[in-house]
Amino acid sequence: MALPEGSKGKVNSAPHVFVYIVESPSAADLLNGVSEGHLIKESLKLAGINAVYSLAVDYSSFLKAIYSRLHEVMVELNSIPILHLSAHGDESGIELTDKRFINWNELRSLLIPLNKILQGALILCMSSCSGFQGLKMAMSEGKEDPFMAIVGNAGTPKWSDTAVAFIAFYHRLFKRASLPDAINAMCIASGDNGFTVEFASTAKKEWIRFVEKQRWAHVAKELEKYLKELSLTKS
Repeated sequence: MALPEGSKGKVNSAPHVFVYIVESPSAADLLNGVSEGHLIKESLKLAGINAVYSLAVDYSSFLKAIYSRLHEVMVELNSIPILHLSAHGDESGIELTDKRFINWNELRSLLIPLNKILQGALILCMSSCSGFQGLKMAMSEGKEDPFMAIVGNAGTPKWSDTAVAFIAFYHRLFKRASLPDAINAMCIASGDNGFTVEFASTAKKEWIRFVEKQRWAHVAKELEKYLKELSLTKS
């Protein structure tokens, strides 16, 4: 899906920030009225923090939520978003309500245009099992990043823990705490030390360093093999 016409790659250099929640719960969650996203939105509202909620039950509505609807809200509020994705997931990606699976590579391609519009300043909050595995999206030799920083948990936290954790995170962040301090608040509030943050630039550098090391290890191995064969030929 293309980005909205007239966006021109940025949004009026707005200094204000809001939390944009896109939730895709399971069918069972919907049936039982379980909504982490609504709970976070209402809690942030009490704290005077702007938060907007979108429900995405399938791929089409997910695309509309992260593109056209988000653009409308950004223009309306004259603010830039922190993107909060709430869904079930695993180490490979996230699953939407209709069971459509979005792997990290696909989500990366969807987020790159958004991060580009935000001039590389997108903070992505992954509220899902293995959400921090989304860091894999930054492990690429490509020039464009899908986000500036990612917040999440590499384990399998309960919805109650993720809700409490992210409420604490946003509460501290909007009181101008640093990202590490806000992460610490998440861990204390939820009793789960698995919540963490990482920057795309750091992950990319580590990934490129790893890849180059593997390449040179392969070259060295092949060279050693060649020299051994050469010596056998001459003997």
